[in-house]
Amino acid sequence: MKQAQKFKVTEYNKVNNVNPDDPNVRDPEHAHELGGALGMTVGGVVGGIAAGMAAGAAMGGVAGPVGAVAGAALGGAIGGTAGEAIARDVNPTVEEQYWENNYKSRPYATDNFDFESFRPAYRAGIEGYAKSPEQSFESLEPSIKNNWNISKGNSQLEWDQAREAARDAFGRLSDKNKV
Repeated sequence: MKQAQKFKVTEYNKVNNVNPDDPNVRDPEHAHELGGALGMTVGGVVGGIAAGMAAGAAMGGVAGPVGAVAGAALGGAIGGTAGEAIARDVNPTVEEQYWENNYKSRPYATDNFDFESFRPAYRAGIEGYAKSPEQSFESLEPSIKNNWNISKGNSQLEWDQAREAARDAFGRLSDKNKV
C-alpha cells in the first residue's frame, strides 16, 4: 500500500509539474487550500515588485526618463526580494493552526460559532496580508468584504461577524513582520 501511494504522489508531481520537496504538495489530498508556498511567494513577490518599482521610478524620475527606467528596474529588484522574504514568512497552515487553538479567547468568539465558522475569515485575513503586506487591513477590507459571500463557503457568519477575525489574522501577520 505504501508503495502504491508513493507512486501516486510521484505521478501527481510529474503531471502537475510540482516540486516534490514542497510539503504542501507531497500529499495532494491534503495539500493546503491556499495553494501552498509557491502561490504565497508569487503573491509576495508581485506586491514587493510593485512597491519597489513605484519607489524606484519616483527616485529615478528626477534624472529624466532614462533615470526613471533604471530606478524602476532597481526598485523592482529590491522590492521583489523584500516581497519574497515576507511571503516566505507567511505559512497559512501554521496561521490557521494558531487561530484554531486561540480563537475562543477572542472577544468576537461566541458559543454560537465553532472554529470552522471562523476559518474562512481567518483565511481571508491571511490571504489579504500575503497578497498585499504593504497595505493596511482597512485599505484591503472593501475587496475582502466583496468576496466574502464566495470565500465563506459553508460558514454562517455574515461579514460584520467575520470582520474582526479577518482583521485579527491580518494584524497578527503584520505585527510579526514589522521591521
